[in-house]
Amino acid sequence: MQEIQEVLKKYPNLSASGFGAGNPINPEEVKLCIDWIRPRSIRIARRTINTKCSSYSWKHIIERSVGEYISNGAFICAALHLGFRMKKLDQISLNAFFNMRRVEE
Repeated sequence: MQEIQEVLKKYPNLSASGFGAGNPINPEEVKLCIDWIRPRSIRIARRTINTKCSSYSWKHIIERSVGEYISNGAFICAALHLGFRMKKLDQISLNAFFNMRRVEE
């Protein structure tokens, strides 16, 4: 999937677990995330990075909505591909924060 390759060029240490070592990102999970985020992007986008809802929280929101497993890395990859801004918690964390407003469905 081209979306994954583009993101991995900029973030080569992104794996299914998030940032760091782990299994490769599943393209089907990235597609599920893109398909979930894209129609909601205007509603969830915000100007500043939201440090109250990490990528790990977002993956669970999408999982509940679509009824399928989503990896942390698949969510991060999809959000970066769609142009959301990211801030990593720190250099060793698997998770990241984005300029996204939390929603539940």
